[in-house]
Amino acid sequence: MARSLVFWRLSLALLAAALVCGVSPVRADAGKVETFQFQAEVTRLMDILIHSLYSNRDVFLRELISNANDAIDKIRFQSLTDSSALAAGEDLHIKINVDLPSRTITVEDTGVGMTKQDMINNLGTIAKSGTSAFLEQISKDLESGGGADTANLIGQFGVGFYSAFLVADKISVVSKNNNDPKQWRWSSRTNSGFTIKEDDSEPLGRGTKVILEVKEDAAEYLDIEHLEELIERYSEFIVFPIYVYKEVPEVPEPEEPEEEEEEPVIVGDVGDESADGEVDAETPEDEDVTDEEGAEQDDEEIVSEEEDPAIEDGEEAPPKYDWSLVNDVKPLWTRDSSEISEEEYISFFKSIAKTDEEPLTYIHFKAEGEVEFRGLLYIPKKPIRSLTHMEEKTRKDLVRLYVRRVLVTDTVEDGLLPAWLSMIVGIVDSDDLPINVSRETLQQSKSLTAIKKKLLRKALEAIKMMMDKEPYEQEEDDPRKPGSQFLDFWKVYGPTLKMGLVQDVANRDRLAKIVRFKSSKTALRDPNDVITLEEYMLRAKRGQDYIYVHSGESLDAVKNSPFTEQLVDLGYEVIYLVDPVDEFLLQYYQEFQGTKLMAVAKDNFRLGPDDDEVIRTKAKRGRQSIRSLLTFMKETLGSDKVSSVRASMKLTRSACALSSEQFGYTARMETVMRAQALANPEKVQTIPKQKVMEVNPYHPIVEGLNVLLERDPQSQKAADIINVLYDSALVASGYYLHDHTDHGIRISKLMAQTLGMDPNVTFEEPPMPDMTEVEDDEPEKVEIPINFGDMPDDDDAEDDEERIDLEGDDFADAEYAAEMEEEVADEEL
Repeated sequence: MARSLVFWRLSLALLAAALVCGVSPVRADAGKVETFQFQAEVTRLMDILIHSLYSNRDVFLRELISNANDAIDKIRFQSLTDSSALAAGEDLHIKINVDLPSRTITVEDTGVGMTKQDMINNLGTIAKSGTSAFLEQISKDLESGGGADTANLIGQFGVGFYSAFLVADKISVVSKNNNDPKQWRWSSRTNSGFTIKEDDSEPLGRGTKVILEVKEDAAEYLDIEHLEELIERYSEFIVFPIYVYKEVPEVPEPEEPEEEEEEPVIVGDVGDESADGEVDAETPEDEDVTDEEGAEQDDEEIVSEEEDPAIEDGEEAPPKYDWSLVNDVKPLWTRDSSEISEEEYISFFKSIAKTDEEPLTYIHFKAEGEVEFRGLLYIPKKPIRSLTHMEEKTRKDLVRLYVRRVLVTDTVEDGLLPAWLSMIVGIVDSDDLPINVSRETLQQSKSLTAIKKKLLRKALEAIKMMMDKEPYEQEEDDPRKPGSQFLDFWKVYGPTLKMGLVQDVANRDRLAKIVRFKSSKTALRDPNDVITLEEYMLRAKRGQDYIYVHSGESLDAVKNSPFTEQLVDLGYEVIYLVDPVDEFLLQYYQEFQGTKLMAVAKDNFRLGPDDDEVIRTKAKRGRQSIRSLLTFMKETLGSDKVSSVRASMKLTRSACALSSEQFGYTARMETVMRAQALANPEKVQTIPKQKVMEVNPYHPIVEGLNVLLERDPQSQKAADIINVLYDSALVASGYYLHDHTDHGIRISKLMAQTLGMDPNVTFEEPPMPDMTEVEDDEPEKVEIPINFGDMPDDDDAEDDEERIDLEGDDFADAEYAAEMEEEVADEEL
């Protein structure tokens, strides 16, 4: 509301400025009613216009380039009916130069130019758009059967030129129009009016030159590379070429193949040279030239072609400057798709995505109806940037919004595409999209909503196109199933699309048909072997009422989980969920085409009608046989660990497992919550520790425990085994083990009992030795003779035999030293 009020006030101010000059009141005699026109203080209005209308100073260059583009387009239109319009020059371009000594930025174009009166009307009147007036004239011509296409014209409001005062203290405009023999200069500062005079500087021929004297606090805009970045951001797809004057690297000339060196030809009367300059064949090649005068002349005349006599030794060559093209990428989306080759689409993607990778796929379309726009969307092989930012409300989109090829924004509230499609790169360009005067923000309207809906539909269409494409064969030595373009896409962006099931309620049904999963009936090591929910339902067992899913940290952990034992044995297929987002998916997406998803790790587990009755009866019979054990286990573990202990319907090979309650946290969910970078420790502590302990009554360990308890209803050994079983089930079920110390103590006790030792015996350490006696003992010295045999004599050595002292620090054992001495003696013999 506040933003709308500001722009409403600005609109009134602009209207007042347009009507301020030389207007007298209009009187109505009937009823003595007087009508007056609004007045405005122009200086104050200019200050509001410059500092309140635009929030980013970077846009000044965008506005000046847009004006230059319109000026060139106008002269192009005129040349269609008047061939002499381009007599002063047929090269249509925009040039930008920076002069550091004078702190000026110059934007020059070869457009239509302005007469003196045009300067007064267009530059001297705020909110007077020359382009708008030109469009009105073209529209009249079109109605009468003439005119031309005006899609390239950008200007609408007539205030963009004044954004240059954001960075400049003074603006000078030099312009030459074909209809005016003179060249004029318009100059102004923000706190004064403007002046116009005949310009005597270098003739333009035709066109306009805008010169900005940059403010002290805007020195960054004197960097030509920074201006180049602004051009690439805002005006990259302007139709006409934009050049900047910058230092260019010297291109080294290709090296010529080496040739055999020849003796230099000496000019002058040296030796026996003939009159025509050829050396006499009888002169020996190796004959030395001794004539000093001839040698000096030779040195003067034999000069390397690569040497520049103007550059002295040790001095670097001055930098080379030239005009460099900035917008070499053309707006591909404006052309018909039938005219564009595959190579052009790929090249354009690499340009806008700033990558060397080719895209997976793309879709080029033109939308008509409520709002007309053109779009070109790409799905890259790898994310152009991290997808962790996708939850930000005002994130920067990789789909950029243009109005007539000029960037409006890449930060639309809630995004042009939903967060789960934030990997898509592309362009959206509309000619009639409602924008604010500053072109920095979009007006909230039905048009923007319509664009978002159509973009989403086209993005899903591009994904569907990949799904429909024929699979390609893997390499001959690759045992995996055939791959496809969609599977390549799914491997990279699968978790992101699953997040769409959580967030996008309106498109859940569409996404549910796209997502893929691993299951108990797919090849675990083959990334291409995945299924859809539709495929799961087609091969479900007769009478199956649920889609069984189980989550864990890895495929191996889920496959070997105790919760899937009974299901797999009975022939049910279990979907494996190993992505962190899958836990949220289970909370928000609970039904597919009328069939509910059931987490097998929850205590509300059910089987198909036929199997459920059989397994339930079996579990009930087992419960009767271990009723006292179940009660003892509940009392031993306590209510802070388990909420209940029951005979399991899920286990066949495991002794026990821990299920979560129907509305509690699964093991995977607890892991995800603990792993969050900003996890609140207090919130983690509130995770309920109570679990449902499921016991397999037919497991040998459980049967042994039952026998032990029948012999001794208060058996401490049975209690210790139950605690260890609980810890083991906690880990096997994927939960976090809280009491590591107690678990270690219990394991040690069981190991002691297994070895026939008393687990309650306290271990006593042996006494420490008296170190004083050891310190008083001096190390024993042992001398060992060493014979170096026939080694060459050394000047400093008098004997061939040396003796080495071996102290007790190196050989503490004197007997060992004696043995070494004997061995050396044997070698001497």
